[in-house]
Amino acid sequence: MKIIYINRLDHSDEEFKGIMQKMQDQKSAMQRLGHEVSDITYAGGSIMQGKNVLCSRPVARTRLSRFVFLHIQFFLCLKRQLALLDSHLLYIRYPYASLAFVLFLRKYKRMYPDSKIIVEIPTYPYAAEKKGILKLQMFIDWIWRRRLHDHVNRIVSFDQNEQIFGIHAVNISNGIHVPETEITDDRTEDPIRFVALGRWAFWHGLDRFLYGLRAYLDQDTGIRPGVSLSIVGTEDKAIRNLVRSLALENHVEFHGFLSGDALRKVLSKSHYGVGTLGIHRKGVVLNSSLKHRTYAAAGLPFLLSSLDPDFPQGLEFVYYAPANDEAIDLSDLLKSIPADAPRKPIRAYAMQSLSWNERMAKILSDL
Repeated sequence: MKIIYINRLDHSDEEFKGIMQKMQDQKSAMQRLGHEVSDITYAGGSIMQGKNVLCSRPVARTRLSRFVFLHIQFFLCLKRQLALLDSHLLYIRYPYASLAFVLFLRKYKRMYPDSKIIVEIPTYPYAAEKKGILKLQMFIDWIWRRRLHDHVNRIVSFDQNEQIFGIHAVNISNGIHVPETEITDDRTEDPIRFVALGRWAFWHGLDRFLYGLRAYLDQDTGIRPGVSLSIVGTEDKAIRNLVRSLALENHVEFHGFLSGDALRKVLSKSHYGVGTLGIHRKGVVLNSSLKHRTYAAAGLPFLLSSLDPDFPQGLEFVYYAPANDEAIDLSDLLKSIPADAPRKPIRAYAMQSLSWNERMAKILSDL
């Protein structure tokens, strides 16, 4: 089957590197299943099909011009290039509904009536993610998503939904490609190191960990190892201000975006990973976070607060905190999972349980 994977995230933006890797892993899984897969992406001002430029925009001088290009002109461009999109299946990462998106889908279906369209929605419900002016985007999405069922065959969901927007949903969890080369184990007894990966927002609940770290440090329990946190990902002013207000500057390090050997070095020294601790703030119950899978692939125990279908309660390397806004009890965590927990069994679990092959096979067989 010939498949085209469409996403409009900016591939030149380091902020999306983890998501890009996920999409590459999905493509590779479909190829291993015997399908021919190409993609349409956006990078550095151009819409690309492989190495071919479909459309380009002038250098964006404002955030508004970039927003207009990605949310309106992106799909108007593809609408003009339909002759290049002949395929059995379009697999689209949900860009939020708009007039331009619906017009593109309608014209594609008219030109290729036998082709199928799958839309993947990374988080649902998602409206609570948007603040300020982006609420307008949610209003536009609300208007036009009611037209999607006329054109879309399946929705891929990472929750437990029978239907979304009146369209049959295929429910999966995120997978990950576990590299053959193991990350070295460079842990020391002191300090105990936590690592927090991600594009940080309020629903990730990193504030809960920081309040817990402050409470742990304030406990008078005699001699014990120190604790530190490495934050890898988006610079977040609110998090940085909280670190300062809690006087945690000597215990928290901000790395910015890391990948490759630099990321492996941080993971190799870490004892635990910090997962999603605030998804309940969006009204979401199940959470299939990529960071959880990254920790498991690296052999790190980790903590989270929302149910993750691939990490049921009872696993020795997962600590489930309550799904509320209380500070994380680090003393209880350290008693529950030893800092020197062996890494090989965790990595083996990831290799056995988190493959993209079975997830993509489930999606494609449901058509």
